[in-house]
Amino acid sequence: MVSCETPYQKLNYVFSCHLLAQVQIKIGKLEGERKKPDYKEIIESPILNYSGALQHLDLYVTAQIFANNQELCMPVKTSYKYIEKEPWIWDEWLTLPLRISDLPRNALLVITAWDIESPKSGDVPVCGSSISLFDRYGEFRQGSLEIRLWPNRVGDGNSKSTTPGLLSDQREFEIEEMIDSHQNSDEAANLGQANGLEEFPMLDELDRLAKLSKFYADGHMIKQEWLDNITLQKIENTIKNEKKNSKFFFMNVELAQIECDNVKYKVLYYEENAERIVQVIPNNDLFVVNDPELELVVRTTSGCSNSTSASAMPINISSNISSSSIRQPKSDDYENNFAYSSSPPLASQTIIHNRNLFNQIEPLNTFELNLKSFLLERATKDEIVALCLYWFLKVEINDSKVLSSSASTMNLFGQSSSLTNAHASSSSSNLAGTANQYSNNLSARTNFQIFMDELLENLRDGDQTARSIYNSIINQEKFLKALNEIVKAVSREEGRMEKKLNKLISLLKNTEKSSFDLMNLDAPIPLIIDPSIKIYGIDCDKTKMFKSNLMPCKFVFKALPSKSFIDPEYSVIYKIGDDLRQDQLILQMIALMDKLLKQENLDLKLSPYKVIATGVKEGFLQFVDAVPVSNILNNSEYRSIREFLKKNNPSSTDKYGIKAEAMDNYVKSSAGYIVITYILGIGDRHYDNILITRCGKIVHIDFGYILGQDPKLFQPTIKWTKDFADGMGGIYGSDGKENKEYEDFKKYCCNAFLQLRRHANLILNLFSLMIDANIPGIALEPDKTVKKLIDKFKLDLSDEQAQYSLIKEIENNYGSLVGNITDVIHHYNTNRK
Repeated sequence: MVSCETPYQKLNYVFSCHLLAQVQIKIGKLEGERKKPDYKEIIESPILNYSGALQHLDLYVTAQIFANNQELCMPVKTSYKYIEKEPWIWDEWLTLPLRISDLPRNALLVITAWDIESPKSGDVPVCGSSISLFDRYGEFRQGSLEIRLWPNRVGDGNSKSTTPGLLSDQREFEIEEMIDSHQNSDEAANLGQANGLEEFPMLDELDRLAKLSKFYADGHMIKQEWLDNITLQKIENTIKNEKKNSKFFFMNVELAQIECDNVKYKVLYYEENAERIVQVIPNNDLFVVNDPELELVVRTTSGCSNSTSASAMPINISSNISSSSIRQPKSDDYENNFAYSSSPPLASQTIIHNRNLFNQIEPLNTFELNLKSFLLERATKDEIVALCLYWFLKVEINDSKVLSSSASTMNLFGQSSSLTNAHASSSSSNLAGTANQYSNNLSARTNFQIFMDELLENLRDGDQTARSIYNSIINQEKFLKALNEIVKAVSREEGRMEKKLNKLISLLKNTEKSSFDLMNLDAPIPLIIDPSIKIYGIDCDKTKMFKSNLMPCKFVFKALPSKSFIDPEYSVIYKIGDDLRQDQLILQMIALMDKLLKQENLDLKLSPYKVIATGVKEGFLQFVDAVPVSNILNNSEYRSIREFLKKNNPSSTDKYGIKAEAMDNYVKSSAGYIVITYILGIGDRHYDNILITRCGKIVHIDFGYILGQDPKLFQPTIKWTKDFADGMGGIYGSDGKENKEYEDFKKYCCNAFLQLRRHANLILNLFSLMIDANIPGIALEPDKTVKKLIDKFKLDLSDEQAQYSLIKEIENNYGSLVGNITDVIHHYNTNRK
């Protein structure tokens, strides 16, 4: 689940000292099982047969407010109710004789459920609890709460209550106890045991689930109907099971909420003119209290006799609030629109004396500001973070879709116009080739541009490390600009592939005479695709161009050996014309799935390679040393995948004359990519973008079509052909039975599918976060993105049914006629270039 509060969501609040309303609480449902008296107790007291312990007779609930170990008001109780079976439900509002403005910060609401067992023994507590009326942040509790009640106890109103109804209150008590006594952590851990919490380990889970449910109910989470239904059902079942095994009682209560003009207000604790309040100790034995039932002023003696009934218990009024500090209603009290949002008995009462006491603030988005500050701080100290962040930001800035909608885009970081323009003029002008990409018009700037400007300014004006990173960015930009101009010049060249390649090599060599020599850099620079590697030039003799519509180029960079990279060369493919952000997303998902599978000890030999977009339609891809399947099948040396594996991994002892390790790589990677491409709906699968390494690993490249999209009609959902099956010995052996390798292949497919189904929530959530991103495959039908994945995961089926469905999908796509025709046509077209 994800927080969805907008950056400028208003916080509506009112101070507690301004509220003249009385505290009101709704007693809802009580759940739990009473411990029944044993046989001996019934013999000694036969009337117990008719008590609430054995029968659901008259129960009632009392509520009272305490502070500083003293009662602040008389208890108020519900009506008697005859309830035949659990749960006990009252749904009754109680109004306590105390205003919110009179509540101290540490006020406790004490609740006790009572049962009349016998005239002799009187009222017997069924369960009791106490909750703080203000949370740890000083906010008055409003709305629904589920509290725990301790069996066979009266609610304890002492400051260090032995009957805390909320786990957060219990933890605050433990912290205060530790601070007061300077105990160590081990001793503090034992404080919970003093209240018997060691017997109830389920409380942590119940508390966590209760907080999540309230957070969701309050509208602070993004709505995902399919996921919400699953999650809420699971939470409900978990809570039921935990409650069933618990020794506690659980009660639903509701504290009335404050509204004005249909807007809910938070109540924040505040003492107005607190510095003027002095402690007044009454000198006489008589003082005034309110009787909420009679609505009369009654004089009560502080030393009442013991014969006073429970409904007229003696009250010790807290004397630390002077009469002058309590606000009295005035003739101009505002009482038309400001009321409780629920419907308690006194919902129409005057609860504030001045409409101007309402407060609205528009706080900055703390999360975004903290994230921004964190990234900027890290970027000035870590070159890899800074360079990756720079290129991610640059791509979003260059996206024409983002720029066109930037006028209506909210400024997430709250930058002022002057600061923004200052950043633009100071930082952008210092980067070669990028000055024209920034606009001085604030309305046309995006959040990304503002962030970029601040990043560059911090680096340029920072310490030596930061300035070094800034220089690395400048050098990367110069390097990319020179390379980009050469590749674009070659793309305009007419003729066949050989002619274009010669032109490319010639232009690279000519840079020796220019101010920026690509073959031999003046100083090593971080590699854009992997900043942990430093390069010092291009080996132009190893440059290649590939047969494709966009004709991507392979460049071999001369690298400096390091601890993380010992090879003297690093090969990349530079591509212009494709939005590689989609490839980045898919390869990140493949890497994630690979990690999830490995956590389950299922290593399917996947090869997620590195990709980085340097523009909306350009970027680098790590070169994978592998051979396209089309080249293998059309090479007279191999003619088949199995022969390719045999030639590169010969063995005189292993099956098919192929090393067992190579065959294992082939079977596992085939299964892994089939499952992943099926789930993600990777389209346009053909023999030119499916590769095989010499050690037998299948590798898929080119993810221009996802989520079921394909440039050709009627394409199979899984690319599984006779050629791939023959690579592992075919489906059937000479005895007519399925080959072991094919059986293993199906087993790996099923295991991978089931494991990824168990992590479907994570994958679906990640894709749902990308719905508003300008990823072509998602932007095409953003509202259907998650549904397409759900359909592939088969979440409505059992594991057995899901496995069967996947195997049928593989078998149905085996040897697809349309797929085979597509491969022939594609191979013919690429050979013509």
